[in-house]
Amino acid sequence: ALVGGAGVVPGKSLGSNFAIFEPGARHTYAQMAGRNIANPTAMILAGVDMLEHMNLGFYSKMISDALQKTISEGQFLTMDMGGSTSTTDFVQAVIRHMYE
Repeated sequence: ALVGGAGVVPGKSLGSNFAIFEPGARHTYAQMAGRNIANPTAMILAGVDMLEHMNLGFYSKMISDALQKTISEGQFLTMDMGGSTSTTDFVQAVIRHMYE
């Protein structure tokens, strides 16, 4: 499991007729919007949770494993994780790891 700041915590709200998956914290980094430096981990993990909810565990695991590999390698980390990688480069690293 990942533990860290607001940028890494996914959230979900489940009801009898709905399911909402989103980053766990809102408006935590609004001043940086549009600067390509936000940590996308929470949004990616929200997508992983959504895929699990939809019984698409194969894809959920593929993305989750790629995300964890990207973070554990430490080469492509956003500023809040001690790196200097852009949001785009972080996501591209995750995508590359999905196909390895």
